[in-house]
Amino acid sequence: MTSPEDDAPKHEFAFASFDSLEGVPVLSPAPAGTPGYLRLYRAAQRILPGGLIAVVVALAASWLSDHYGAPVMLFALLLGMAVNFVGQDPRCRPGIDFMGRTVLRLGVALLGARITIDQVSSLGGEVLVIAAGGVIVTILAGWGLARAFRLKPDFGILTGGAVAICGA
Repeated sequence: MTSPEDDAPKHEFAFASFDSLEGVPVLSPAPAGTPGYLRLYRAAQRILPGGLIAVVVALAASWLSDHYGAPVMLFALLLGMAVNFVGQDPRCRPGIDFMGRTVLRLGVALLGARITIDQVSSLGGEVLVIAAGGVIVTILAGWGLARAFRLKPDFGILTGGAVAICGA
């Protein structure tokens, strides 16, 4: 019995045989000799349909927020639920994934960049020591709990760091 993976070039289904990597996009390099502008064009071509949908939802949420006085996030969530079916279309999935991961992470980083060193230093040394101590204690607690539950130490550090920095 053969599957589509058997007949396809190996770079297309690089992770197809690993169950634990389901849903992980295959990031295969472009064939040697492909010009950079062509790779960029193809990437934009894949991202554009879903990316435009995400931009339209964001602009609509912003407009609704301005006109009805509710939070932008509320309208974005409601509109996202309303157009959720579009995410099932394979033409839109790469763009929606890109906007939901890469662009969202960039936005969070830019929000964090609004806090300047001057603002942090104006709080005083005691506050900085308490904050740094809290981060360290939380990371160590995550590491300790991971060991107590016989999980990998890296998992404990990762989850402890997520809680310490993001409060997630």
